[in-house]
Amino acid sequence: MEKESKTVDRFPTVKAQLRRVMPRTFNEQSWHYFERDRRRSLIARCGGWAGEGEAYLIDQIINAEYQALKLEAAAEAAEREKDRYGRLRLATEYRRQLLLHERDLIAATKRKMAALPSAKVTTLNEHLARRRAPP
Repeated sequence: MEKESKTVDRFPTVKAQLRRVMPRTFNEQSWHYFERDRRRSLIARCGGWAGEGEAYLIDQIINAEYQALKLEAAAEAAEREKDRYGRLRLATEYRRQLLLHERDLIAATKRKMAALPSAKVTTLNEHLARRRAPP
C-alpha cells in the first residue's frame, strides 16, 4: 500500500495573526524588530499610508510604548522598592503619553478618511456588479 503525499497549506492561526512583538531584552536589535512590527500595524490602522502628522504620531506611539515596556522590565528587576516605584511611575507616564498619542492618531485618521473623495466603501456585491457591467 502506497502512502499518498499530502500537501497542506499552512494558514496562520488566530494567535499568530494577533501576536504582537514583545521584547524580552532591550537592545538595538530588539528595538528595530519592535519598531518595524508596530509601525506596520499602525500604518495598516491608518488605511495603508500615513501623512506627515500621522507619521509623527506613529513615531511617538512606538517610542512611548517601547520606553514603557523597558521601564516596566527594569522595575521588575529592581532590588530596592524605591527604585521599583520610581521606574513604575515613569512607565505610567509613558503609558499616559501612549494613550494620548493613540487618541490623536485615531482622530487624524478619521479626518483623513473623511476627506477622501472615495470614502464610501463598496460591498462585494457592488464591486462584482460593476465588473460584470459592460464597458
